[in-house]
Amino acid sequence: MALSRTNGRCLTQRSPPRFVGGQTGADLTTLLSTLKRKGLLWYLDTAYIEPDDTAPPLTADEGQGILQIASGKLWVMQGSAWTFVGIQRGLGVAAPWDSGTTLTTSFR
Repeated sequence: MALSRTNGRCLTQRSPPRFVGGQTGADLTTLLSTLKRKGLLWYLDTAYIEPDDTAPPLTADEGQGILQIASGKLWVMQGSAWTFVGIQRGLGVAAPWDSGTTLTTSFR
């Protein structure tokens, strides 16, 4: 990376600590600003039924969420309390094929 020209010679950066450290600082600043803006999703251990059951209690910023992966339960911090949102889960494993089952579609 050329910095400047002096008497026909080009000065270059050859010391990684001089410019790598600056990039790391910029990356960290970007990461922290993203976390402040979007929040961080916490994960609740299966040993607990609700976030309020943990000791010490889990605290979070307004709008931040916590997910229990095993059950798919999702809570969001609203007004300094965890509010249950619902169960976020896929449809699961498809049932085995059965030729006797009649499937229909309905378009409205």
